[in-house]
This record gives sequence, C-alpha cells and structure tokens, in this order.
Amino acid sequence: MSSGRNGRRVKSGCRTCKIRKVKCDECRPACQQCVSTGRCCDGYGIWNTPAREPSSQINTATEARAKVAISRKDQTLPKSSVAETLAPYDVCTRTIRRQRTVQIDPIFHKRRHGFESMPISLVDFADSAEERRLLRWFYHFSIFKLPGLFTTEFWTQLLPQMSYTEPAVLQAILALTSAHKHVSDISGVPEADRFALQAYCKAIRYLRPESETSRGGTLRVTLTACILFVCLEIFQRRQNTAIFHLTNGLNLIEQSNEALSISKHGACANSSDDLIAQMFLRLSLQVYMLGHGRTRTAFLNRVCCNTLPDHFASTGEARKHLDNLSARIFSFNDQVWETKTTTVRLGDELWRRRATLQDDLYSWLQVLDRSDFSKTSSNPGDSVACMLLRTNHTMLKIIVDTSSTPNEEVVFDDHLSRFVYIIDCAIGLLRIVTSISILPEFPTGKPGSLVDVAWIPALFYIAIKCRFLRVRLHAIKLLEYTNHREGFWDSRSSAQIAREMIRLEERNYPDHPAASEDFDLYSMPLQEELAWETPTEVQRVHDVNIKLPNDEDESYKISYRKRQADGSWQGFQRYYNPNTEKWSSTQ
Repeated sequence: MSSGRNGRRVKSGCRTCKIRKVKCDECRPACQQCVSTGRCCDGYGIWNTPAREPSSQINTATEARAKVAISRKDQTLPKSSVAETLAPYDVCTRTIRRQRTVQIDPIFHKRRHGFESMPISLVDFADSAEERRLLRWFYHFSIFKLPGLFTTEFWTQLLPQMSYTEPAVLQAILALTSAHKHVSDISGVPEADRFALQAYCKAIRYLRPESETSRGGTLRVTLTACILFVCLEIFQRRQNTAIFHLTNGLNLIEQSNEALSISKHGACANSSDDLIAQMFLRLSLQVYMLGHGRTRTAFLNRVCCNTLPDHFASTGEARKHLDNLSARIFSFNDQVWETKTTTVRLGDELWRRRATLQDDLYSWLQVLDRSDFSKTSSNPGDSVACMLLRTNHTMLKIIVDTSSTPNEEVVFDDHLSRFVYIIDCAIGLLRIVTSISILPEFPTGKPGSLVDVAWIPALFYIAIKCRFLRVRLHAIKLLEYTNHREGFWDSRSSAQIAREMIRLEERNYPDHPAASEDFDLYSMPLQEELAWETPTEVQRVHDVNIKLPNDEDESYKISYRKRQADGSWQGFQRYYNPNTEKWSSTQ
C-alpha cells in the first residue's frame, strides 16, 4: 500500500502523482513513480514542458507495463526490446481461435515472413484486479458476443494488438467491457457505470495530446477509440451521443486525405484501415436505416467498391460486400429523395443507376450461391448468417425496385412474395437459434445486446412497408418474441412503433377482420389471410423517420408525412415513451 495516500496533501510533483496523492520523485522528463507502474506522467505544470512527447511517453508507459507483466508471470522477453516488439498494426496474417475461452497471443513481433508472439498476456498489463477481470470478460465474451455472427478482425485482432501500445484504446476497451458486463454492487449503485466513466475519461485524456497531430498512426488510434465510444454510448442507451461520436469519426475520415490507406480491391498496404472503415460503414448504415440524415458520399466513395470475387470465402466477406452494396443503394435513395418534390418518375441517369444496382444485387446473390458455406455447412452459425444475408438482400431488392415511383406507397403491394420470403427466413432463423446456442451465453443469464444488426431492421421494414395485415403482424410478433437490442435498434420499441403505424393506416384496427394474432408464430400466412384489402394511398404513411432518445426517460420522436386528398403533403410527429408505453402528439 502506498504510504502517500493517507498522508498530507502533496504540493509538488507531476500532475499524475498529485491526482493519485502519492509522493513524486520529480525525475525528469518523466517521474519513476509513474513509469514504474505503467502510467502516463502528465508533467509538472504550465511552467514546465510536458514530460515527454506523446508517442515517446506512450512507449515508455507500455515498456513499463511489459516489465510489470513479465515480473508477474516470471517470464523473459526475447532478445529484441519491448519498444521494437510493439510494431505498427498489421493484421493480415494472424487469427485468434474462436472458442468460448480464449488464450490470446498478445504481442506480435513483426518479421519478414510473419509474426512471432511474445508470451505476455494483456490481462497482466492491467493495474488493478477490476481491470484484469474486465479484460478476461472482454476476451471470453465481448469480442465474440458484441459483433454478433459477422465477427471481424477489428474485434479479434486489431483491438487486442492496439491495446498493448495505445493506452487510449485500452481504456476505451475497459469502459466498453464494463458497460457490457453491467455489474451492480450490493447497494444497488451501478458500479459498472462509475468504472466505465472513469475509463472513458482516461481514454479521452490520452487522446488529447495526440489530436494535435495528423499522423496516420495517431488518426487510427483516434478512430478506433471513436468506434469504441460509439459502442459504449449504445450500451448505455445514449443513442444521440453515439451518433455524435459517429459523425465526428466520419468527419475525420473524410478530412484525412491520404492518412488512411483504404483498399477498394481486397488487398491493401495496411489492412487495419480497411477494418476501421468497415466498422464505421456498418454503424452508419444502422443510423441511415432509422431515417437519420443522408449518406456520407465522400466517405462511401473511399470505402465501397464494385468488384466481386468468384465466390465468398466466408460469411464475413459476403457481409462486407453486401454492406458496400447497401451503402451505394442508400446513396442512390438520397438522390431519389431529391426528385420527390420535383417529379413523379426517375430521370434517365437515375434509371441507369437503378439498373446497375439491380444487376449488382443479382451478381452478389450468384456469388453467394456459389460459395461453399452456402451450399452445405454443418456449422449452424454459418446457416444463420446465410439466412440473415439473404433476408437483407431481399429487403435491398425491394428498396431498389420500388424506387422507380418515389411518391407512391402502393407499389410495395407488388412485392408480397418477397415480404413473405423474409418472414419464412425469419421463422427458419428462430427455429435454429431456439434449438442451439450460436453465440456465447452470459453467465448471468441476462439477454445480451449486439453492436451489429441481425433481423430487427428487416422485420421493422416489413411491418411499415407491407400493407398485408397478416404479414406485418407476423413481423411484429417476431420482434416482440425476443427482448434484445441490435446496435441502435431495440426490438420491443420497434414493434410498438410499427403497431402505431398500423393504427394510423388502418381505420378500423384493431377490429379489422385480419387483425387476429392467434396464429402460430412458426406458421406461414395462408392464402385466404392475404385476401383482405390494403389501405389506399391516401391512408398510407410515407417517409418514417425515428429520432432516438438519449436517455432511458426520454421518448422516441417519430416523424412521417401523408398525402392529402387534394394531392398536397402534410407532416406529422408522434412521441413514444418506452417506459410508460404511451403515445402522444407532444413531447
């Protein structure tokens, strides 16, 4: 125990020792009290220069952490020094075994033909027992649970590697894992929230001096921490703050010029840049599907490509290409939106773009059908991932095909077979996931949340776009069946919003003859259940936009518009409080 913690107030020494209330040896440029414990020495005040330049100080802190870890494990380093071992991140050649309990080779020494591992566990880098417990949770659960079925090397490789050299990333991981684990102390005070806030503040502090530079390495650290901050805010249900972080990260990428080397054709000079860009793309697609703003054209032009392989090597590769295609489709939708107030039909250029997107969707499906995991797979995870891919692909086909008449909602009635196909896939998914565990289960038994999306957006899309009541009610019941969250999407709230859209369109709902919900969740709609009339164009809701709450006590804001009898448009707003489950016209 440090003798200085309960003693008299420390008036001299570095900033870090003052905050910790321990005696500082005042060594320059960095005190040994901080260096020996792996902390960042913040210098001696405004009349002195900083203890070290940011990059040098981080290397010193990391080297000290490595010495402490080695002493704990009683292990020795290779001949090369720690600073030499902590090379730039290149994740092209390493894989981590996907197991429930994982022992990760932590530090990678870059050689000409690959990597040589150094036997130091990142868990031993932690300063406290709480940090070590959280890091174990991160390796055993978070890196596999958070990304869902489409796990990427961003979680399994890039984050563990960057944690060794970048304190900001390590603290951001601790903050996110604390929120993910969400443990409360005996008194009921959310201890996890306090720890997450402390780790978050530390990560921000480490990023401050580095934000003054524009080096590619520093930018990667900032963007990686930004992604973790977005995930943290999502878990703490501060969605608007998460969108704020996401927007700032996209701005940094667009302004970075050549600082990030993002590949458009598979291989790249630094694959970590591709991983970071794909994470931003996935998160931004979630926000776009909620109706938040426009796609970022400058960002999409740097990330998306049209080149497809002959077959997909994995479901993750298929998802990456479908994400790129989704971004192009949503960008196309933005341009279609601009024509809504000026014309009823698309212009020649938009018709050509629409035809190209339809061809690309067909080509993607052909590649998926040729892929080995799509033909025969004994892995239930691949089977579920394949169904999700086909579900989202079908939704994208509907979006593109209905774009030819942007001001009409009745065109969706022509795609009943596709809506039913999505329901069929969802039933198949439910059969598999209820019979076997696909993702690691939580020891507490509580329902977990994902950073990525699975079936909520597609089911919500059916519920608001398909006007055959039996089909949209089936989608809502599937949403209500499981109480979980997928990124920015919440299943129960999505179901309630969809029910409100039905009430706005169906004048006699819930007394409609087809409004019965006594059907079996695993049974497909019968032909006679689809024979009822659908709402007229004037009754239908257009352009649903969902503004997420930034606190558990706040309400969802749903904006939409409807065509009036004289052809004009009128906008409306509704508010939904998930705590009281009440709707109102005012906030």
